[in-house]
Amino acid sequence: MSFRITNNVNKISIETTKNFKAKSKNLDKVFDRFMLDAKTRAKSNIERNDSVDTGTLRDSIKIKRRITKNTKKWKIIVDSIHGAFVEFGTRKRYNAPSSLSSYANSFKGMKGEGGDVIKRLTDYFKRKNFDNDRIQIAIMDVLKNGTRPHPFFFPAVWYAQKKLPRKIKKAIRKRR
Repeated sequence: MSFRITNNVNKISIETTKNFKAKSKNLDKVFDRFMLDAKTRAKSNIERNDSVDTGTLRDSIKIKRRITKNTKKWKIIVDSIHGAFVEFGTRKRYNAPSSLSSYANSFKGMKGEGGDVIKRLTDYFKRKNFDNDRIQIAIMDVLKNGTRPHPFFFPAVWYAQKKLPRKIKKAIRKRR
């Protein structure tokens, strides 16, 4: 950032305010882009790792931006009850990265969608073209051992996060 110092105090404050506003707009664009990149990559991860069934999980990923007088906050939210189960797995197949273990543990013991689990699993395996014999075996396996993890969210955020420091420096250096 550059400051031009003159004798007029009002002129200094006006120039620095304009400069900070321009930098702030540049940084807003960087963070907006970061969030959009992470969201897009998470959606593609869901499709790539064959986690898409009905699209509910993929379509539940939202970006929320909250601006108050003094702060700006961005959030990416997976607004689906089964997002954590897909990300970390369930029962014996639960497997969270060590850096996320305390966060992932907060979902342990949580109930998923209510209703008839057997019917939901049967419908799911039918959509995946399982025959009736394989459906029964698969349901027993899921009920006993759980589902394996299909990480989609955190890998997307981490990938986008690697580029963030460079983009922030570039936005700060940018004149306007």
